[in-house]
Amino acid sequence: MGRQVFQLRNLLLDIVLVLAVLVIANTSKCCQLLLSFLWKGVLHVLDLSNNMLDGRIPHELGKLQDTVLLLKGNSLTPPAPRVVCTIATVMEDEELCPPEIKILEEFYHTFNGPEWINNEYWLDETETESYCTWHGVICDEYNMSTKKLALGHNGLSTGKLGAKILELLSRMTKLESMDLSGNDIMGTIPPEIAMLSNILVLDLSNQKQGLIGKIPDGIFDLVHLTHLSLAGNKLEQNIPSEFGIFEHMKVLDLSTNGFSFPIPSELGKLKDTLDVLNLSNNKLEGTIPLELVRLKQASKYLSGNEELLDPAPLTLCLMSNFDLIHDTRLCPPERNVLQDIYKSAKGQEWTTSSLWLSEYESYCEWHGVKCNEKNHTVKLELPNNALSGTLHPDVANLRLLEFLDLSDNEIKGSIPTELGLLENLIYLRLSYNSFVGDQTSLGQLKNLELIQLHGNRLSGTIPNLGLAFLGDSSFISDCGNPSDFDESLICEECTMCCNAQSDCYPQRETGVQSMGFNDYVHFTWILFAFIFGFACVIATASFVVDKYKNRRDMLPNQMLTASFSIKKTDQKDAKYALEMIGHDSVYQFFLGNSRAGWAVFIATIFSQMWMLFLFVEGAEIDLSNDKTDLVYTWKCPRDQDECRDTADLDWQGWLAFTILMVAHLLKDVINGSKMVILSGKARHDNLTRIKFFLGGTLLSAVASFTFYVSSIYNAAIATSNTEIIFNSVIILFICDIDELIYEILEVINAEWVEKMSFHKNEEHSEDVEAPTKSKSKYDDDSESDTEETQNWSGSNRDLEGVVQGLEREVQTLNETMELLVENNKGLKNLLTYRARGRNQAGAKSTRKQSRSQSRSRASDAPNQQLDDSFSTQSRARSRTPAKAAIDESLASDTPTQLDDSFSTRSRARSRASAESARSRSRSGSGSQTSDSPTELDDSFSTRSRATSRASAKSTRSRSQPNAMLTQLDDSY
Repeated sequence: MGRQVFQLRNLLLDIVLVLAVLVIANTSKCCQLLLSFLWKGVLHVLDLSNNMLDGRIPHELGKLQDTVLLLKGNSLTPPAPRVVCTIATVMEDEELCPPEIKILEEFYHTFNGPEWINNEYWLDETETESYCTWHGVICDEYNMSTKKLALGHNGLSTGKLGAKILELLSRMTKLESMDLSGNDIMGTIPPEIAMLSNILVLDLSNQKQGLIGKIPDGIFDLVHLTHLSLAGNKLEQNIPSEFGIFEHMKVLDLSTNGFSFPIPSELGKLKDTLDVLNLSNNKLEGTIPLELVRLKQASKYLSGNEELLDPAPLTLCLMSNFDLIHDTRLCPPERNVLQDIYKSAKGQEWTTSSLWLSEYESYCEWHGVKCNEKNHTVKLELPNNALSGTLHPDVANLRLLEFLDLSDNEIKGSIPTELGLLENLIYLRLSYNSFVGDQTSLGQLKNLELIQLHGNRLSGTIPNLGLAFLGDSSFISDCGNPSDFDESLICEECTMCCNAQSDCYPQRETGVQSMGFNDYVHFTWILFAFIFGFACVIATASFVVDKYKNRRDMLPNQMLTASFSIKKTDQKDAKYALEMIGHDSVYQFFLGNSRAGWAVFIATIFSQMWMLFLFVEGAEIDLSNDKTDLVYTWKCPRDQDECRDTADLDWQGWLAFTILMVAHLLKDVINGSKMVILSGKARHDNLTRIKFFLGGTLLSAVASFTFYVSSIYNAAIATSNTEIIFNSVIILFICDIDELIYEILEVINAEWVEKMSFHKNEEHSEDVEAPTKSKSKYDDDSESDTEETQNWSGSNRDLEGVVQGLEREVQTLNETMELLVENNKGLKNLLTYRARGRNQAGAKSTRKQSRSQSRSRASDAPNQQLDDSFSTQSRARSRTPAKAAIDESLASDTPTQLDDSFSTRSRARSRASAESARSRSRSGSGSQTSDSPTELDDSFSTRSRATSRASAKSTRSRSQPNAMLTQLDDSY
């Protein structure tokens, strides 16, 4: 009976305890603790299964470690508290007590959890919440499974990531991310890592002591990996090529390890997913695989691998997400610049582009590229290579470039102003392209020695560079004419200018410009001034010499004879001047007194000078002036940087030109100089001297100017030896205009030409004007005889010539008489000189007798002067045996001897003339039977009577100076 009571008591206690448990769920914590102490050691079985319990299991139930706790069949919220899950009957319920708790607990102890920087809630028995609240444990949205384990930089240490812990972790089937970076996990990465088959993110980077060994093959079984970071460890050997199998990999960070060997090209297979590839700070070697270029979206980090061979792939170096883009060894910037030039100039269309854009070949080996010993580009030479497009401004980044030749291509656009930044540029050739623009600025290229821009479509102005270019081909542009534009390109410093026809001509100083003159026209005026000044010097020198010679040679007893010969010398000078200036030229009109002749002369000179001036203007070497006749004879070939003169003119052509000029012009220069010399003779009056001076100066000036014009014009346009002769003949034709005009005027009106013409006796027309006005009856008789003579039959022309000769002698006598009037002063001086001699006798009567004798001699002096004049003219016409007799009579001192000599010569001349006339008459009688001896005698008698009348006139004329001499003696 006592046993039954005991059983009943236990049953009642169980009921109470069950009710207490139910109450505990709704009481305060304090009461719960109190009751738990009452239950401890008392309750053996607590079966709450198959009820409708819900909510979270209180952790206080964990005190019932010795109690059988049954909780199945309810709707309790998992997971149960860790302490409850230690109860054997609850632990078996994986729904309430997931196995991850045990795994995490093992993980906690393996890596020295108590020493963690942050281990909040880990293994906390008082925590009512689930393990999902533990620091670094991130569960799914239902808190049923661990999704992430984020314990990076949390002080995990002493442990190894061994097989056991990995096996436990592998049970966490929902685990996707495990970040254990920045801790002190040691050892290697075991192959068992492959058991984390569902892992997406694995970060074991930056372990304090560093993971060692190599990357295990098992890691490649984690086919779902998207992020893998093993950076900052001591992993070695190669980077396995199996990384290329990860189809979902986004981040692969293997930096700061000891990996060596080349980078596997299989990494390029990650092109569709990879966002970051970090292989920096390893010991990778070899060339960077071109396949990395396929990772267009990925940021690629390869810095710190000093053993990598340069260069990196060109395309890779052009990617902004490549960290070595600024590495001058692996990614030289000049290669990038050349790549820009290639693309801008449509390199795919180039004729030759060998090795251009080669991923690995050094750009120094590219076609047309030359480098110095430091692999800096110093020469870019791509002429005639079908370049088109534009010239990329980045060419200015080739800082050490010295030689740039892109000539003979089809490059368009403007010339980049950035070229002005190439301070080391020496050679720039952009000719024969299609560059355009009116603002071509080349900055401060201070080292340029050659620049060629011709063959483009540039306009406007090329600014001065301030350089001294040497050589005709050193600076060429399209600054010549004709131009493709209204105004040609302006380039003051250019040494060669080309036109639209690709013909060129040097832009350099001409000979006159080197002497300080602006152009040929300016020099022409200086040339005229020089010719005029030189003529003045010659005339002055001639005047001084003539003056000195006359003073030295003239003696008192020669003064009278010299005075008598002035007229004859003037006539000779006039005849000489006419011969020099030309009988058949309008220039002779200037020496005459006809104003109409002067007008013709001036018009002719003006016309000749005007036409020659046209040639001067045409010969101007002004390459910006389209009105000149300059022939562009130079060619600047497309394939050469040196221009050449294509003209065939050589020394033979210039020699022929010189001979032609001398043969036609030297005579006029000499004759003009002689006329200028004549103008300095004191024996001529001022008007005659002015005519001689101006006529001679103009004659020499026209000849000299013609030579000058022909020289500069041929130098400007002649291109062959025959052409220079042809041009010279045309210009020389201008010199013949004066003769052509003379012939035209003569054809139009010969009488008018005769009136305008200059005659040898014309310069003294004023001297004979008075005697002409006061004609005596003897003059009338002479004129009537002359008219009678003009009617003489043609059969007596020989006789007429003789008579005309006699008439000229009479005329000469008349002119000589006029000279006597002009030379009274000389006669007076002579009388004074002789009177002084007689005064020395001392007798008055003797002086009177002497005056009488002097008067007598003075009366005969005109006869002596007439004989002298007549004797001079006779000797000039014919050398007769009577020359000795005439000279003796000239040397005689007395009037009687002079008269006798004159009478003797007159009779001898008359007899000689008569004999000559009879002889010619007889010789002509056979052919002209109509002329009888009687007619000849009558004609001769008529001429004799005319001669006698002229002699009588001369005798009367001589009486006038006799009377004058008598008056002089009386005065004395």
